[in-house]
Amino acid sequence: MPSHTAASGLIKLYELDGAPWKWPAWQERTGVLHGLFPDDDKHLPPGWSRQDARDVKAYFQAYIELKREDRKIQFATRPKGGGANFPGRAIWNAFVSRHWNRWGLHSVIVEEIREFDIHPTSVIARDSSLRGQWPHADAYVSMILDTLGMKLFGEEAFPEDCEVLPAGLRKALQVFVQRSWNTIRGQVKALRDRRYEIEATAKAAFIDLETNKPTKANVARTIRAVAKWKETAELFSAPGDIKTANEMLGELQRIMEDIGANVKKVKGAESTGYDCISSFIVVMLTRRPGACKVSAKALKSLATEEDVTELLHVYHEYFEAHAEDEEEQPISDALEENRSLNDCAGDLGMEIEGKKSFVALCKALGFRTGIPVQFNNHRHRAGVSPWDDEKLFKIEPAFLSRLSLHWHQLAGVHSIARSIFTEEKAINHTLGVLVGDEVGLGKTAQAITFIAFLNQLIFLQQQNATFPPILANRPWLGGSQKIPSLPHLILCPGTLIPQWVHELQVLFLPKSVDILVYDSQVDSAAFWGPSGPLHKSVQPPHNRIIVASHSVVFNDFKKLHRQPKKGRGTRPWDIPDMKPSKSLKDTIFDQWFLTIIVDEAHHMRNAGNKHMSMLRLLQQAKVSLIMTATPLHTA
Repeated sequence: MPSHTAASGLIKLYELDGAPWKWPAWQERTGVLHGLFPDDDKHLPPGWSRQDARDVKAYFQAYIELKREDRKIQFATRPKGGGANFPGRAIWNAFVSRHWNRWGLHSVIVEEIREFDIHPTSVIARDSSLRGQWPHADAYVSMILDTLGMKLFGEEAFPEDCEVLPAGLRKALQVFVQRSWNTIRGQVKALRDRRYEIEATAKAAFIDLETNKPTKANVARTIRAVAKWKETAELFSAPGDIKTANEMLGELQRIMEDIGANVKKVKGAESTGYDCISSFIVVMLTRRPGACKVSAKALKSLATEEDVTELLHVYHEYFEAHAEDEEEQPISDALEENRSLNDCAGDLGMEIEGKKSFVALCKALGFRTGIPVQFNNHRHRAGVSPWDDEKLFKIEPAFLSRLSLHWHQLAGVHSIARSIFTEEKAINHTLGVLVGDEVGLGKTAQAITFIAFLNQLIFLQQQNATFPPILANRPWLGGSQKIPSLPHLILCPGTLIPQWVHELQVLFLPKSVDILVYDSQVDSAAFWGPSGPLHKSVQPPHNRIIVASHSVVFNDFKKLHRQPKKGRGTRPWDIPDMKPSKSLKDTIFDQWFLTIIVDEAHHMRNAGNKHMSMLRLLQQAKVSLIMTATPLHTA
């Protein structure tokens, strides 16, 4: 049976009193700000003349006058269906075709399908009754129409005090969802046609490991290739393919263990130790399972700590992390090109600091030698730290340089302290700062310096000594004059964990703090429980620093909490409830921290699981530092 196209579906919408072209959300998405048929020629849709507008309007009116749906479809889609006599038909179809991708409707629809966990590939994978057959869209798409309508059309599309989209809009919106559903089917069919090629690519990656010297790059390539083949095999539910994919994963797990990584064993994935070269040769004929014989000795040659960490994060991304759609709904719109937030002279937040010298800043912060008391006095030009080998800092003075901070880093710490400490008790005062310095200006060292500054204050507090001058008239941190001794938490992308740990060791004196890593290798209950490294540390709580990956926090949050609510009336700061069967005990969400530092925070700018997990975790911080080199979403 013929079906609506995107162009004819938009006419169905227009049939509803000109919807959606009069609604702000749709106008902003399409760039058509004055409707399709404005009186002023300068407001016409891009590329249209006044005659084009007349022709399209006449075509719309002829379409609307038809009573039967099949006649409307025929009129709009068939060259000889009646619409061919209206020049507006070709103008309208060309206009929609030219702008459809730019409007991004398919991306928004697919995002919503994924959010509701009804993506057809997911449905096929979990519903054995389908026997691999493509699910009918009608059984699922009604679930997303209301929230999708809110995203595309805004509140103006809904009746007052109601979150249910009117029937006419629902029918029209179903046209677009059905179109995206069909597009997905075509994409999956293309994947099906390439599945043996995908399998061959995975086996070729193993051969490369076996016949050539293993490197970080070809191990990472093998991880990606196996992940794609496993995903493809599970999508089409062929037992032989799934068995082959699981055997590949088992061999991959062995390789990861041989390089020193601790990975979670996937059920059904076992290393069988077969000849992968002969398997590759016959893959297109018999698809006989096989694995790679990469020697443990060869793998050890690449097993530096940094290599293992980076490869583990690649493995985690493909086999252990919950996939997150990157096109989550933006919380706020991109900044218009002609707008500026910086209405003050100089840099935001530097109004006071910009007038202070390096020496004045050091004095105000209590850094008598220009650095916190917990910091090393020297850097090694080879990049090593005293944590690696303290002897190098005693017998090789020629390779040492004085450790110092830049003026702008001291100014940043001063600005943060000035922002969060207050002259009077202020329970509702914001104890958080956005650090938006550009790439390369040393935000990492600045954040670590602020941690050391707070630790220095706690030491002075315990000694009943005088606080530095910046706090002479600012003794209050929220509702208390006492700074609590609590651990510090640093959250960053998994690939940046080694960088953060190294910088902590370069700056902090050995054994002055405990540096703990929480990532996908670590069991949550074992880490956060009473017998874990955090609570068994002999350091005071404020001298314990945890570096955790974004992804492990996202996954922990998703395991413990319900899906975020959607629809009218919901807000990006509405934290979803916990799942009834779950407990926060011995999890990251059952801890309290003196500071939480969120690095690369722009990754959480869109509403969704990532955003919610960070908002929830920041509730457990006394002080929050949000760091990004791109604080404004400009594209």
